[in-house]
Amino acid sequence: MFLSTREILHYKSRYVLIGSIIFLIAFVVFILSGLATGLANDFKQGVVDFKAEKVILSESSNNLLNASQISTSDVKKIKGGQTAPVSLFTTSVDRTSKKRVNVAIFAMDEDAVIKPKLLDGKMFSVSTDKTVVISQGLADAGFKIGQTMKIGNHKTEVKIVGISKASE
Repeated sequence: MFLSTREILHYKSRYVLIGSIIFLIAFVVFILSGLATGLANDFKQGVVDFKAEKVILSESSNNLLNASQISTSDVKKIKGGQTAPVSLFTTSVDRTSKKRVNVAIFAMDEDAVIKPKLLDGKMFSVSTDKTVVISQGLADAGFKIGQTMKIGNHKTEVKIVGISKASE
């Protein structure tokens, strides 16, 4: 013990450097784990807001919602209470000509039991082509009812008709 203490006191800069490297590695791991947790929570919040008792995924999905594909005929075979098929994908929308905002898009029937609660405007309609309801978060980012958004790389235009409660 005496010998190790004497060596540490003699080579202070070497041990400070090693300690600093260990601290920086631990700090980077901490920051990256926080970032990963935040991104995962942001993505899953839309599903949590469904307040569904069960979410059914295909066997081949590896328990990933966006990888699950269930045919319409299989959805009709599902027994239970109210069911609502939903499609999910992530993309980005043009906020300005030079800035894009990442979004998760949930596509569902207009009579789905999991559709969002409106704060303003009206609900999307299948009969009205390319209408969407956005979350309060996108409204806070500057999107307004009546405005059109360009989605994805193909710049598909959709019209905003309503604003729903933001995810908590």
